[in-house]
Amino acid sequence: MSEEPSSPVPPSSSEIRSGELRLTVPRELMMRPTARQGIGRAPVIFAVIGVLVALGAVGFYVLRQTTAPPPRSPEETVSEFLSAVFLSADPQRTGDVVCKSWDASDAVSRTAKEIPDGAHVSWDELMVVAKSDTKVTIRARLGLRLVDDIRPSSYEQWRFSLVKEDGWRVCEARPFTV
Repeated sequence: MSEEPSSPVPPSSSEIRSGELRLTVPRELMMRPTARQGIGRAPVIFAVIGVLVALGAVGFYVLRQTTAPPPRSPEETVSEFLSAVFLSADPQRTGDVVCKSWDASDAVSRTAKEIPDGAHVSWDELMVVAKSDTKVTIRARLGLRLVDDIRPSSYEQWRFSLVKEDGWRVCEARPFTV
């Protein structure tokens, strides 16, 4: 049984035969889309923005790595702290190695007042006493040399408490009490 369309096939369409069935498809539906119809501007804009954000993140990371102070070990941090307090008495330099909760000027004055006036300080035997992922306690021997002495005339054991805040930072410095 064959079916015949009731109206003739328009000239702008194609016929597809399948067995006895004839289908008519308008020519507009058979045309391939042009390049303008296929890809819009939105994906291109999002791709450009994505690349710019990625480049900005990489640039920020590289800048941070080149301007950030080098990471110090806990022992190096204590040594830098002692240098900043006793050799230069510089709160700005001390601020780079003390906790955010400890004012750099206060760190210099509190630590220096534990030493006799006019004494020169040296240090050695820095040793980690206790350590966790975020906290470290270090012991150090401080040599005190008075103005007229050639060598340190006395030694004191000091304890330094450090925490990890963007690197190791000294939060407390005090002599051991016997």
